[in-house]
Amino acid sequence: MLQILKERGYGFCGYGDWGGVGKPVILRHDIDFDPIAALAMAELESSEGVRSTYFVLLRTDFYNPLERGNVERLREIARLGHDIGLHYDETQYEDGDDAIAAIQREADTLGGALGLPIECVSMHRPSKASLEAQWSIPGIVNSYSSEFFQGFEYASDSRRRWRKPILDMIESGKYPRLHILTHPFWYGGTEASLEESLRRFIERAGADRLGSLDRNFTGLDSVLGSADVLSARLASLRNERFGTERLVLRPLRLEDAADMFEYTSDPEISRFLNWAPHGEPGEARDWIASKLARPEPDDLLLGIELREPRKLIGTVRAYRFDAAACSCEVSYALNSAFQGCGYMREALGKLADICFDEVRVGRIVARIDEENAASAHVARRLGMKRVRDGDFVVPIKGEERIQHTYVLGRRP
Repeated sequence: MLQILKERGYGFCGYGDWGGVGKPVILRHDIDFDPIAALAMAELESSEGVRSTYFVLLRTDFYNPLERGNVERLREIARLGHDIGLHYDETQYEDGDDAIAAIQREADTLGGALGLPIECVSMHRPSKASLEAQWSIPGIVNSYSSEFFQGFEYASDSRRRWRKPILDMIESGKYPRLHILTHPFWYGGTEASLEESLRRFIERAGADRLGSLDRNFTGLDSVLGSADVLSARLASLRNERFGTERLVLRPLRLEDAADMFEYTSDPEISRFLNWAPHGEPGEARDWIASKLARPEPDDLLLGIELREPRKLIGTVRAYRFDAAACSCEVSYALNSAFQGCGYMREALGKLADICFDEVRVGRIVARIDEENAASAHVARRLGMKRVRDGDFVVPIKGEERIQHTYVLGRRP
């Protein structure tokens, strides 16, 4: 959809500055359930040079916008160039309450927490009365005003179903102004049915609750079992972003396929691994899709993205988490064009911090081919030590290879 909008000459804008755009499109995203999904969409849009507006519920059963992690996510959405607005839910108030005053209070609270101006509002499942009221709020644009509903052609994806044929509308060129509402919750790295999307959200909610208990209940693993708690810790991290000075570690996306193919097509990258170089970008895309569709429960796979310019240059992976041994293994791959710059040491150091501080393992292991000098160098720079009598033989592409074992213990 974004590409077609660009091809048809639409300019992406906000609610306060559309007047200076020749053929404006306002993209509105209501965050009804999941700020994590909203950030993923914001990143994708930013990579495409697209600006949109994300509306945040202050009062909801599904997430706390004032919680530290969500504050960071919403600030990151704004840092990517998007606008943040208030998503107002009138059902949280009694009949007869002053809606305009309530909107202003909520906007002040949200803006104060984020350190951002809140200059527009959308309504969450608005009643007929609230739509007809045409509320005028000082300093805040009402996205449901006639200016945006009569002056623009409006389309939304309620329950992930477009009420109008959105692609046909865009391609027709008939509409000089478009106002498009989507809900980030329904979109992800892979196609999923309505039922699948809801079930995944419900499953993740259980892991999130267990993770909250883990952060607030000392010795939870001794009560519920270390394996269950470790799985919850991993589940809570799988959709997160982690920053370093020059890099962002984040979940992979299908859009990463072209960048990934740059290094997965290099025979040197897979020389010591049990997979052949990719012959075309579609293989990289298929590999990413398989990981997104069926994530391993004991696997934390993160892409390495440069902050400037934004580009995927490799991956780091922590896997084989063992609750009994309080350990995990790590592996890593980096585009040859970016080797020798300290990027992998930076990324692997951050992954080690995550494993020690968030998953709370006591030991990190790397198994490295005896001829893989580059990987061994990175491991040593991280502080890993080669284990005496830790050599073993593994079959790689039909050949028996010797691997050395390197170990890093939890820092004091």
